Amino acid sequence: MDHARERVGRLAIYPGTFDPLTNGHVSLIRRGCQIFDNVVVAVAADTPKTPLFSLDERVRMAEDVFAGHPSITVEPFTGLLVDYVERRGANVILRGLRAVSDFEYEFQLALMNRKLKRHIQTVFLMTDYQWLYISSTIIKAAASLGGDIKGLVPENIYRKLREKYGYPYPLGDDIDLGLGGPGGHGGKGGAGGPGGLAGVGSAGSAFGAGLGNGGFLPRSMGAGLSAEGDDALRNGCLDPDDDGYGGGTPPMAPTF
Repeated sequence: MDHARERVGRLAIYPGTFDPLTNGHVSLIRRGCQIFDNVVVAVAADTPKTPLFSLDERVRMAEDVFAGHPSITVEPFTGLLVDYVERRGANVILRGLRAVSDFEYEFQLALMNRKLKRHIQTVFLMTDYQWLYISSTIIKAAASLGGDIKGLVPENIYRKLREKYGYPYPLGDDIDLGLGGPGGHGGKGGAGGPGGLAGVGSAGSAFGAGLGNGGFLPRSMGAGLSAEGDDALRNGCLDPDDDGYGGGTPPMAPTF
């Protein structure tokens, strides 16, 4: 059997908001290319949250990361994910799984998408152990407080995050981490509470607060499930920030 010929035309759609794209995403896309001839990184326009980066910015940043890799295409999409997959001439949705907490919702989502379009299949890849703890949300929370996230996102996105939150690039030695004293000021754009947390954008989230005050506040699994579920059907993920990846010491950006 001619297996090379058999593989021609195998296309997978990897959806998400990618706000921003992380090295976990890059790793999974790269691994997807070992299975499929082509992978489309589908950047979702529809999300109930306010993204840090505009749709155009998210698309451009991902295009820069995958420039020179003809098997990877980056493009925006709107509406139901399964409708987009069908329009694109594909029948595979590529997804990543980090932990048991991801599985329950991803399982539900895959079944709903199958109910909507039975010929479209969802293929899951287990996240590389290096990226189990990484998500776009926690990356933004750390970056908003001046944390050094180098090695967790591609270099061009590292630069964009530093610029977006008003910190110098590359990382300097005298960076204010936004950890002021009681009632002090946090990162750019917000007054600090205890421990001086605050900052721009996601710094006010549970992750931002956890990083700013030395604690960790896990996201409620019950609140907002309806809104997140609606978003998931549109962009293919539970959290519009999409998959996070990693565990252990953060390595440098993966290479192809």
